[in-house]
Amino acid sequence: MNLLSIMATCIDISMKIENNILKILLMDYSKKKFSKKQMFLLYIKIATIKKDTPFYIFMHEWIVNNTNEITPYTAYQYHHFFGLSSLSISSLLLSLILSLSNAQ
Repeated sequence: MNLLSIMATCIDISMKIENNILKILLMDYSKKKFSKKQMFLLYIKIATIKKDTPFYIFMHEWIVNNTNEITPYTAYQYHHFFGLSSLSISSLLLSLILSLSNAQ
């Protein structure tokens, strides 16, 4: 699974649960990270995403259960690391998933 697919899934879920702050942060990151062609593909992936896949179901449950931690964490990472590091949003989400899984 590539970064475009992960971003499309997370953006679609944030729109579905009406978490506009997370959606804006993810879209801003995408606009900065991806070329115009990749953004076009991202919009297509968002429009045609399959919501019955195991990954989508997992991410939906995880984002819904951890939305209070994700948004401030993503905003912090976006503010402090955007353009200063090669950290990708997928690695940020993965590290947050692992840290929250270990905390529980």
